[in-house]
Amino acid sequence: MKTLAQIRAQNALRCYGQRFGGAADGEVIKKMPMRIQTDGLLATLAFCHAKNEDHRRAAQIIVDHLCFEGIEVTESDTLLALITELARKDAQTLRRATAEALALLNYMKRFAD
Repeated sequence: MKTLAQIRAQNALRCYGQRFGGAADGEVIKKMPMRIQTDGLLATLAFCHAKNEDHRRAAQIIVDHLCFEGIEVTESDTLLALITELARKDAQTLRRATAEALALLNYMKRFAD
């Protein structure tokens, strides 16, 4: 049985070797934790959905991880579906998803170029 830290690291390894743009390489991912803490998970995911492909790819890794961790998305495993689903859920589920997204981003920052 894998620990949660191993699962996070495994999912975050999808960032390894990928370029996530910004003024400095990897800036998209490096700024996401602060965006989540400042604006919240839903607003950050909506921001990523509206931005360029680098933002959407980074957010999709979070979506895949949250779906794996039991945040159920009824439609499909897409960014927009997760935003819709989290907006419908209770505050406890949103807090759990936010904490898990931040923990995953902690790993993603280390693997992204």
